[in-house]
Amino acid sequence: MEKIQLTQEQADAIEFALSESEDFKDNPDRLFRECIASHVNFHNELYALNKLDVVKLAKVLYAPNSYEVIPQLKVGDWATYDNGPYSYPRYVTRQVNEIDDDLVYFDEDRCMPIGQVRLASQEEAAGAKKIQFWDRVGRKEDEYKHDDLVITDAGDYGFIDMSEEDICAMNRYPVILLKNGSIACVPADELRLVVKPEDRLDK
Repeated sequence: MEKIQLTQEQADAIEFALSESEDFKDNPDRLFRECIASHVNFHNELYALNKLDVVKLAKVLYAPNSYEVIPQLKVGDWATYDNGPYSYPRYVTRQVNEIDDDLVYFDEDRCMPIGQVRLASQEEAAGAKKIQFWDRVGRKEDEYKHDDLVITDAGDYGFIDMSEEDICAMNRYPVILLKNGSIACVPADELRLVVKPEDRLDK
Protein backbone atom coordinates (compact mmCIF):
# COMPACT_ATOMS: atom_id res chain seq x y z
CA MET A 1 0.00 0.00 0.00
CA GLU A 2 1.28 3.43 -0.92
CA LYS A 3 2.09 5.42 2.18
CA ILE A 4 0.37 8.67 3.09
CA GLN A 5 2.58 11.74 2.74
CA LEU A 6 2.51 14.00 5.81
CA THR A 7 4.37 17.19 6.54
CA GLN A 8 6.53 17.17 9.64
CA GLU A 9 4.04 19.50 11.32
CA GLN A 10 1.12 17.14 10.61
CA ALA A 11 3.02 14.12 11.89
CA ASP A 12 4.03 16.01 15.04
CA ALA A 13 0.43 17.11 15.61
CA ILE A 14 -0.91 13.55 15.42
CA GLU A 15 1.86 12.28 17.69
CA PHE A 16 1.17 15.02 20.21
CA ALA A 17 -2.59 14.44 20.13
CA LEU A 18 -2.36 10.71 20.79
CA SER A 19 0.46 10.79 23.33
CA GLU A 20 0.26 14.06 25.26
CA SER A 21 -3.01 15.95 24.79
CA GLU A 22 -5.61 15.63 27.56
CA ASP A 23 -8.50 15.31 25.09
CA PHE A 24 -7.15 12.71 22.68
CA LYS A 25 -4.40 10.74 24.42
CA ASP A 26 -4.67 7.07 23.35
CA ASN A 27 -8.05 7.83 21.78
CA PRO A 28 -7.81 7.91 17.95
CA ASP A 29 -11.60 7.50 17.64
CA ARG A 30 -12.28 10.76 19.43
CA LEU A 31 -9.56 12.57 17.50
CA PHE A 32 -11.08 11.41 14.21
CA ARG A 33 -14.60 12.48 15.24
CA GLU A 34 -13.32 15.91 16.14
CA CYS A 35 -11.45 16.25 12.86
CA ILE A 36 -14.54 15.53 10.76
CA ALA A 37 -16.77 17.89 12.77
CA SER A 38 -17.31 21.06 10.75
CA HIS A 39 -17.26 23.35 13.79
CA VAL A 40 -13.85 22.24 15.09
CA ASN A 41 -10.79 24.40 14.52
CA PHE A 42 -7.56 23.24 16.14
CA HIS A 43 -4.97 25.60 17.63
CA ASN A 44 -1.41 25.53 18.94
CA GLU A 45 0.22 22.07 18.72
CA LEU A 46 -2.74 20.65 16.77
CA TYR A 47 -3.08 23.49 14.25
CA ALA A 48 -1.60 21.42 11.39
CA LEU A 49 -4.58 19.03 11.57
CA ASN A 50 -6.93 21.69 10.20
CA LYS A 51 -5.64 21.19 6.66
CA LEU A 52 -5.21 17.41 6.79
CA ASP A 53 -7.55 15.45 4.52
CA VAL A 54 -9.83 13.26 6.67
CA VAL A 55 -9.36 10.23 4.41
CA LYS A 56 -5.61 10.48 4.89
CA LEU A 57 -6.09 10.97 8.62
CA ALA A 58 -8.25 7.83 8.86
CA LYS A 59 -5.55 5.74 7.20
CA VAL A 60 -2.88 7.20 9.46
CA LEU A 61 -4.89 6.60 12.64
CA TYR A 62 -6.10 3.07 11.90
CA ALA A 63 -3.45 1.50 9.63
CA PRO A 64 -0.05 0.80 11.22
CA ASN A 65 3.00 2.21 9.44
CA SER A 66 0.75 3.91 6.89
CA TYR A 67 2.54 7.24 6.53
CA GLU A 68 5.90 8.79 5.89
CA VAL A 69 7.09 12.32 6.54
CA ILE A 70 7.82 14.52 3.56
CA PRO A 71 11.46 15.67 3.87
CA GLN A 72 11.64 19.28 4.96
CA LEU A 73 12.29 21.58 2.03
CA LYS A 74 14.43 24.68 2.23
CA VAL A 75 15.34 27.44 -0.18
CA GLY A 76 17.93 26.21 -2.66
CA ASP A 77 16.78 22.58 -2.61
CA TRP A 78 15.80 20.83 -5.82
CA ALA A 79 12.20 19.65 -5.61
CA THR A 80 9.87 17.66 -7.87
CA TYR A 81 6.13 18.10 -8.47
CA ASP A 82 3.47 16.52 -10.66
CA ASN A 83 2.68 18.86 -13.55
CA GLY A 84 -0.49 16.95 -14.47
CA PRO A 85 -1.25 13.80 -16.51
CA TYR A 86 -1.60 15.75 -19.77
CA SER A 87 1.60 17.76 -19.42
CA TYR A 88 5.04 16.94 -20.79
CA PRO A 89 7.14 16.38 -18.92
CA ARG A 90 4.65 15.28 -16.29
CA TYR A 91 7.11 15.44 -13.40
CA VAL A 92 9.07 18.67 -13.17
CA THR A 93 12.16 19.28 -11.05
CA ARG A 94 13.14 22.84 -10.20
CA GLN A 95 15.07 24.75 -7.55
CA VAL A 96 13.13 26.16 -4.62
CA ASN A 97 13.23 29.97 -4.53
CA GLU A 98 10.93 30.65 -1.61
CA ILE A 99 8.70 28.86 0.89
CA ASP A 100 5.75 30.79 2.26
CA ASP A 101 3.35 29.01 4.64
CA ASP A 102 1.82 26.20 2.55
CA LEU A 103 3.27 27.20 -0.84
CA VAL A 104 6.60 26.45 -2.51
CA TYR A 105 7.78 28.98 -5.09
CA PHE A 106 9.99 28.12 -8.05
CA ASP A 107 11.41 30.22 -10.86
CA GLU A 108 9.12 31.87 -13.40
CA ASP A 109 6.65 32.64 -10.58
CA ARG A 110 5.47 29.02 -10.46
CA CYS A 111 4.22 27.86 -7.08
CA MET A 112 2.77 24.61 -5.75
CA PRO A 113 1.14 23.53 -2.47
CA ILE A 114 3.85 22.12 -0.23
CA GLY A 115 1.94 18.85 0.12
CA GLN A 116 2.30 18.26 -3.63
CA VAL A 117 6.06 18.84 -3.66
CA ARG A 118 8.76 16.40 -2.64
CA LEU A 119 12.51 16.58 -2.36
CA ALA A 120 14.03 15.53 -5.68
CA SER A 121 16.15 12.41 -5.90
CA GLN A 122 19.84 12.77 -6.75
CA GLU A 123 19.13 11.61 -10.29
CA GLU A 124 16.25 14.08 -10.75
CA ALA A 125 18.31 16.97 -9.37
CA ALA A 126 21.28 16.10 -11.58
CA GLY A 127 19.04 15.97 -14.65
CA ALA A 128 17.44 19.32 -13.85
CA LYS A 129 20.82 20.96 -13.25
CA LYS A 130 22.03 19.65 -16.59
CA ILE A 131 19.01 21.09 -18.41
CA GLN A 132 19.48 24.41 -16.63
CA PHE A 133 23.18 24.48 -17.57
CA TRP A 134 22.53 23.96 -21.28
CA ASP A 135 19.70 26.52 -21.24
CA ARG A 136 22.17 29.08 -19.92
CA VAL A 137 24.74 28.10 -22.56
CA GLY A 138 22.06 28.62 -25.21
CA ARG A 139 22.28 25.15 -26.72
CA LYS A 140 20.37 21.90 -26.74
CA GLU A 141 21.29 19.32 -24.13
CA ASP A 142 24.68 17.67 -24.89
CA GLU A 143 25.20 19.88 -27.96
CA TYR A 144 28.93 20.30 -28.40
CA LYS A 145 30.50 22.42 -31.16
CA HIS A 146 33.80 22.68 -32.97
CA ASP A 147 36.64 24.02 -30.79
CA ASP A 148 34.75 23.60 -27.50
CA LEU A 149 37.16 22.92 -24.66
CA VAL A 150 35.82 19.86 -22.84
CA ILE A 151 36.77 17.42 -20.13
CA THR A 152 35.93 13.73 -20.23
CA ASP A 153 34.70 11.60 -17.34
CA ALA A 154 38.20 10.10 -17.33
CA GLY A 155 39.62 13.54 -16.52
CA ASP A 156 41.22 14.24 -19.91
CA TYR A 157 40.98 17.73 -21.45
CA GLY A 158 40.61 18.25 -25.16
CA PHE A 159 39.01 20.19 -28.00
CA ILE A 160 36.04 19.12 -30.05
CA ASP A 161 37.13 18.67 -33.70
CA MET A 162 34.01 18.37 -35.86
CA SER A 163 36.15 17.93 -38.99
CA GLU A 164 36.71 14.39 -37.73
CA GLU A 165 33.06 13.62 -36.88
CA ASP A 166 32.80 11.00 -39.65
CA ILE A 167 35.08 8.65 -37.73
CA CYS A 168 32.77 8.58 -34.71
CA ALA A 169 29.52 6.69 -34.22
CA MET A 170 26.26 8.46 -33.44
CA ASN A 171 26.12 10.40 -30.14
CA ARG A 172 29.92 10.44 -29.91
CA TYR A 173 32.14 13.45 -30.41
CA PRO A 174 35.71 13.56 -31.78
CA VAL A 175 37.99 15.00 -29.12
CA ILE A 176 41.62 15.96 -29.68
CA LEU A 177 43.17 15.07 -26.34
CA LEU A 178 45.64 17.63 -25.00
CA LYS A 179 47.78 15.02 -23.27
CA ASN A 180 48.97 13.37 -26.49
CA GLY A 181 47.19 14.92 -29.48
CA SER A 182 45.29 11.74 -30.30
CA ILE A 183 41.63 11.71 -31.30
CA ALA A 184 39.11 9.93 -29.11
CA CYS A 185 35.43 9.37 -29.91
CA VAL A 186 33.73 10.16 -26.61
CA PRO A 187 30.02 9.61 -25.84
CA ALA A 188 28.16 12.86 -25.26
CA ASP A 189 27.14 11.85 -21.74
CA GLU A 190 30.81 11.39 -20.81
CA LEU A 191 31.78 14.95 -21.77
CA ARG A 192 31.56 18.20 -19.83
CA LEU A 193 31.80 21.62 -21.44
CA VAL A 194 34.56 23.79 -19.97
CA VAL A 195 34.75 26.78 -22.30
CA LYS A 196 32.92 27.69 -25.52
CA PRO A 197 35.11 28.79 -28.48
CA GLU A 198 33.93 32.41 -28.27
CA ASP A 199 34.95 32.55 -24.61
CA ARG A 200 38.40 31.05 -25.00
CA LEU A 201 41.27 33.46 -24.35
CA ASP A 202 43.53 31.73 -26.89
CA LYS A 203 41.17 32.35 -29.81
